[in-house]
Amino acid sequence: MQPQTAVTSDEKDDGYTPTPDFEESIVELHVLRYYGFPNYEDAPSDDYDVPETAITENEFRELARETAQLTSARLIDEKPFTLLSPDEIKEVIAHGKKNPWSKRHKRGWPYHTNAFKFLHITYRRWVNRGLSRDVIAKADPGLYSALNVKISKTPEGLPQWLDVPTGAEARMRAIKDPSDREKLKITRSVMRDLKRKYGPSQV
Repeated sequence: MQPQTAVTSDEKDDGYTPTPDFEESIVELHVLRYYGFPNYEDAPSDDYDVPETAITENEFRELARETAQLTSARLIDEKPFTLLSPDEIKEVIAHGKKNPWSKRHKRGWPYHTNAFKFLHITYRRWVNRGLSRDVIAKADPGLYSALNVKISKTPEGLPQWLDVPTGAEARMRAIKDPSDREKLKITRSVMRDLKRKYGPSQV
């Protein structure tokens, strides 16, 4: 796996203010490199380890461009998070039951599959569009556990182009008023500090 470099919304070059197109090109390059593509050329990469039964290479390149567009819009505009509707949640859960992490090898995925890649590919209809980890927990508990392990072993956590927050984070980010979001963020931070100091039962 290629080492990951964080993608930030304020990457600049001698005072240059990033534009959406500039941001998209950066994010797309990070996604391609994460999957083993060294550049934008059409030649296939020997490091690309996603089975074509899950997604073809052409479909993946389209997904990389789409991921870049959605990520760029989020980093630049900082719009509130859009939660999935009840019907969409049902679709995700049904999809997860049909494509469980525990049976990934039957669909061509290697046993030591990167859980981030599996999430990105398998749930591409909803990733960066409102999917949160509490929904994944209902759809595929095995994948949810694998994601928690992967996140705990990855210093930077989920890649910025894989926006699948926890349920609590998603609900906080869905608050439209920025001041209300900030108040809730501060309250949660204080509560976490109190729990660490005195224990959950005392707070």
